Amino acid sequence: CVLLSKRPAVAIGGMTVDVVPQVIAAGAEGVAVVAAIAGAADPEDAAAAFATAIRHHKQMRPAGR
Repeated sequence: CVLLSKRPAVAIGGMTVDVVPQVIAAGAEGVAVVAAIAGAADPEDAAAAFATAIRHHKQMRPAGR
């Protein structure tokens, strides 16, 4: 389904930096995150870790995804 849609998909619910590779590989354009950032000891670092992981894994996925 993500690959069949013409609209970008965003993964939500239970997102952690550890699941970003699988989510992006499945075709999501990004993730919606609250608890993993708001509950972090350093929310700025947590947000930066998500942004870095998303950018990295989007660059690694095959063209057309």
